[in-house]
Amino acid sequence: MASTSPGYGITIRVEGSPELQPVALITATITNAGATITALDVVESLLEKVVIDVTCDTIDAEHAQNIHDVYRDWETDRKSTRLNSSHRL
Repeated sequence: MASTSPGYGITIRVEGSPELQPVALITATITNAGATITALDVVESLLEKVVIDVTCDTIDAEHAQNIHDVYRDWETDRKSTRLNSSHRL
């Protein structure tokens, strides 16, 4: 596999309930998709939510789009989980 490059760096903002462990979930999602995490900032940490900015290097523009799509799918699943408590991530 080709190496990631800062020239194709992206930042994703993640928001989630602390009990869903959004930091662990998004870092695993991004690294499993082949990106290299270069920064992780906790923007806000409250009892009801955590907001995180994750910056990562990708291989090229297509890989950056794939990472975004994986995140979008993860975010859709997370919102569905919040609405339907019987479904867990």
